[in-house]
Amino acid sequence: MGKTEQFASLVRAEVGEHLAAGIPNPPATQPPSTGGITSVMGWVKWGAAIFAAILLIAAFITWARSAGNGDDRDGLSKISMVLFAAVGVSAAFSLVAFLVDQ
Repeated sequence: MGKTEQFASLVRAEVGEHLAAGIPNPPATQPPSTGGITSVMGWVKWGAAIFAAILLIAAFITWARSAGNGDDRDGLSKISMVLFAAVGVSAAFSLVAFLVDQ
């Protein structure tokens, strides 16, 4: 056995001992002074949801008016924009809430 193999064997033995001891897993805690941030995020999230609902109702009204005139493309595009925006806002807040709660 050469010096390289001996060194590799020694490294494997030392690393194996440390890995066998286990990796510490401390409990998750919220960082200090971030409670206000989560409260504000909650209020903004509800405000955004209410605003999206109002915009969706307005988009449906626009669609109904446009369909009455024989052209419903304008209303459908507004409905799709509102729905995509609502999904984007929801995803952003969910991601931030997940990262803050870690």
